[in-house]
Amino acid sequence: MVGLVGTWALLCHEGGGKQVFTPPAADAALRRYLLWDNPFIHSSVMFRREAFRQAGGYPPGTNEDYRLWVRIARRWQIAVVPEVLVTHRVRSTSLSRTMPRAAALRARLVGQWEAARLLGPWWQAAPALMVTGVVYLAAVLGAGLDGAVGQFVRRIGGRWRGISNGMPRNQSP
Repeated sequence: MVGLVGTWALLCHEGGGKQVFTPPAADAALRRYLLWDNPFIHSSVMFRREAFRQAGGYPPGTNEDYRLWVRIARRWQIAVVPEVLVTHRVRSTSLSRTMPRAAALRARLVGQWEAARLLGPWWQAAPALMVTGVVYLAAVLGAGLDGAVGQFVRRIGGRWRGISNGMPRNQSP
């Protein structure tokens, strides 16, 4: 039984740019995605009250939504409706944009580790944990992914997570 469902989303950036967030729809693919990142836009999510209760509600701390989705996925199926049903405004003043890079990466590591422990097997999460760990260390040490290398990493990461500049078929903004 599905305990949590989200949808695709149109991401509207302050500067006028638009992207479509199209994570996979199937339970197995979403579970793999959860090992890397959050596949749900919060405003598109619906979940069963019982799933929320069994998961213990929102955990304290940063990335509480991501960690709640992992906890729900532990006992319930999860899904995404493959249709753009929500518009999400990406603002430079949001918490996720104003949080220091190292703190945001540390919060992602916490979520990824929770996904590895609860959804397992943990070794499937090893690549995600290694990549995030290396980028986290670079942020802590003051290094960054600049230039062509940084653009390549961001582009590939965005594609893997389901972000594209074009609209999916049969969709319009």
